[in-house]
Amino acid sequence: MSRFAVIGLGRFGLTLAKDLQRQGADVVAIDIDEQLVESVKDKVAVALKLDATDEAALEEAGLQGLDAAVVAIGDKFEAVQLAMIALKTVGVKHVVARSNGEVQDKILWRLGADEVVNPENEAAIGLAARLMRPGLLEQLGDQRSEVFMVQTTVPKKWVGRTFSDVTLDPDHEVTIVAFVEEPAAPEPSGNEAVEDAAAPPPPRYVVPAPDAPLREGAEIVIFGPRAVVEKLTK
Repeated sequence: MSRFAVIGLGRFGLTLAKDLQRQGADVVAIDIDEQLVESVKDKVAVALKLDATDEAALEEAGLQGLDAAVVAIGDKFEAVQLAMIALKTVGVKHVVARSNGEVQDKILWRLGADEVVNPENEAAIGLAARLMRPGLLEQLGDQRSEVFMVQTTVPKKWVGRTFSDVTLDPDHEVTIVAFVEEPAAPEPSGNEAVEDAAAPPPPRYVVPAPDAPLREGAEIVIFGPRAVVEKLTK
C-alpha cells in the first residue's frame, strides 16, 4: 500500500488527504492546528498535530519511509520551505510543495522540490481548457501541454473502418482509447420531483474489440498530439 503524508490541512490539503485515503492509500495527515487534526482523524489512517518544520519531530513520527509527502500549507511560504527541507533531510523520497506564484515556484525548485503545484493556477487553466474544448477529458502537463485526451464523434474519414484499422495505421498519430456508450435510462421511481433533480447517469467508457466498427455519429475517446487532436475534432 502506498503511504503518503499531507502537511497543511486547509481546503486543498484536507481534500487531497481524504481523496488519497479513499483511493486506497495510507495517509498521514499533519497540521500544527489541533482542531484541524481532530476534524480529519476519522477520515485518514493517521492524523498528527505536529510542527513539520521540526526534523526531530518528523523522524519521531516515522515519516522516513513515505512514498511521498505533499506540503500543502497555503498561507505561510516560509513554513512551506522549511517543511520541504526538513522532509528531504529525514529521507522522504518524493516531496511535492505548494506554491502560490511563479516566484515561489523558482524558489522551491532551487531548494530541491521534486514537484511544485499551484492548485488555483492549475484549476483555472484546466477550467479554461474545458471551456474552450467541451469534449476535453484530460490535458497532460501544463498549459503548454502537447498531449490531449478528448471525447468526440467519429471523424468522417474514419466512418466504416474498424478500431484496429485506425489504431494500427502508421499514418495516424492518435489512438482510440475507448468507445462511449450512453447509460440505460434509470427505472422510474414514481417521484417526479426527485427524478427531475437527479443528476443524469455518467456515460460508460468501453475498451473496443479490434474489429469494432466506427459508426457515424458514435462517440469515442481519442488520445494524441494536441495539434492532431484539435484538427480531427474541428
